[in-house]
Amino acid sequence: FSENASKIARWLHSANGYARLEDSYDPEVFRMAYYRDEGEMDNAYDQATAFQAVFSCKPQKYLKSGEEELTLSLANSHTSSNDPTIPWEDAVYIGEINNPTDFESNPKIDFNFGFGSTAFIDVMYLAIRLIAEDGTEQRIVYKPIKINNEYVTSGTIDTELMDCYTIQNGVIKYINQGVSLLNSKFPTLKHGKTTIKALLNHAASHPVGETCTCSLKLTPRWWKL
Repeated sequence: FSENASKIARWLHSANGYARLEDSYDPEVFRMAYYRDEGEMDNAYDQATAFQAVFSCKPQKYLKSGEEELTLSLANSHTSSNDPTIPWEDAVYIGEINNPTDFESNPKIDFNFGFGSTAFIDVMYLAIRLIAEDGTEQRIVYKPIKINNEYVTSGTIDTELMDCYTIQNGVIKYINQGVSLLNSKFPTLKHGKTTIKALLNHAASHPVGETCTCSLKLTPRWWKL
């Protein structure tokens, strides 16, 4: 009994801060919660115990469907413009996503892009445009920065954490200085449809036989109350 009770206690206290909490009453959602210590477990002759587990939860109920990644791809997309945000008429249409809830979500965007010749990376930009049904427009532009003398062309834009980073050899490296945001705001996904356009852009002329490639993965993180 003592060993099993100790295992339960260790598990309940194992999370450092908020952790994912699921239950069978509402299996389509999960919450972020932390355990509140409610005292010792009763010992019924070393045979059984009873106790009340109390959790403090954030108000959001996150939909598990919001963990499904939307994968978007680009190929041979380029322009000779020196402005990474225009001309948007040349942007490649890459998809739509629909927010089924009444609440704006804070998506996570993973990107990975490349160009046939590394000589052009220093003049490349990845520009993403999100347009809501009401016409509201949000933009993200990433210009590769160097870490350890190498350009970073893959990473994550986390709009919930309001951080941009890459992971190298298991270590988080921040790349916020390479990211520009329209009106200095991280984008959200409003209720209804959002149209996503993206542009892999470089200021040099496109060499014959070279190919620009980019993949984007967007995790929407839908939630409700």
